[in-house]
Amino acid sequence: GHVRDAVSLLEQIISLDGKHVTAELAQTVMPVVDVQQTLEFISLLTARDTERAIRHVNQVIESGLEPLQFVRELTQLLRLGLLKRMGEIDDATYTHEQQTALTGALKDLDTSRLASLLQRFLDAEALYKHYPYHLPQLGLELAVIDVCGATPTPVEPPPAVAKEDRVEPVRVEVKPEPTVEASAPPEPVKIEANPKGETNTNSSVTIEEVRKYWSTFQRNLRERHASLPLALEQAEPLRIDDGKVMIKVQFEFYAETVNAPKNNTFLAEVMTEAIGERVGIQGVYQNIEAEPEVASVLEAFGGTVVSQT
Repeated sequence: GHVRDAVSLLEQIISLDGKHVTAELAQTVMPVVDVQQTLEFISLLTARDTERAIRHVNQVIESGLEPLQFVRELTQLLRLGLLKRMGEIDDATYTHEQQTALTGALKDLDTSRLASLLQRFLDAEALYKHYPYHLPQLGLELAVIDVCGATPTPVEPPPAVAKEDRVEPVRVEVKPEPTVEASAPPEPVKIEANPKGETNTNSSVTIEEVRKYWSTFQRNLRERHASLPLALEQAEPLRIDDGKVMIKVQFEFYAETVNAPKNNTFLAEVMTEAIGERVGIQGVYQNIEAEPEVASVLEAFGGTVVSQT
């Protein structure tokens, strides 16, 4: 069973490039916890930097890592830091440099504060096991706010500018420049489009085929990524333009997520795998209330649009 799973994962990695297997491609298919990332997160917690800690959580989850994996790594490191307070304890799981960095990150915390921090993320780990958050990063964000506090970062006033001595203006006589006959404008430079685009503009795939395999695409995506399926949960394939599947999404930031270069490349590979022919993907957000016809109806009859599907 383990060998079969390993072969399946290797085939998925090879399908992304076809020639070379790299650590970056492997992490796209099976994200792993980066110890250095976790140590940076601990430093943000000890500094009570709420804003940067929450941004760090979102970056980790957007990379495809399961939140339960991340919080388990975090509690393991916090436990090791607590045990080191009791004596010289080493853990073969981590290198000497990583353990030294952990000690440095926790040096400003007293033992009771460290124990409280560990307990809060143990609670978050238990919640992740029994309650699937609609937004995967939510449990970690709540824990960050709880342990860091939501006090805003003080803004330092701008430095005072020394008052300059008043300088009397100097009158300068300016002689007019001689008239120069304007030359003819240069010919516009014609720039050819880049012929090496990855999208197959001659694709014969139809929107009917995309809709036929849409459920297969979504199922494969859920199996291979933690957070991207959320952006496409209520999405709908609209049409095909220049070899790209135009997908209508529910919110504007979902479109931004789908169109981010790394996410877009990954989604196009999953779609190509489901359909059997290379196509591109583009997220589209349409605010139907902004359309003139809809706006005039809403103004005449009142109310709001409750569904755009």
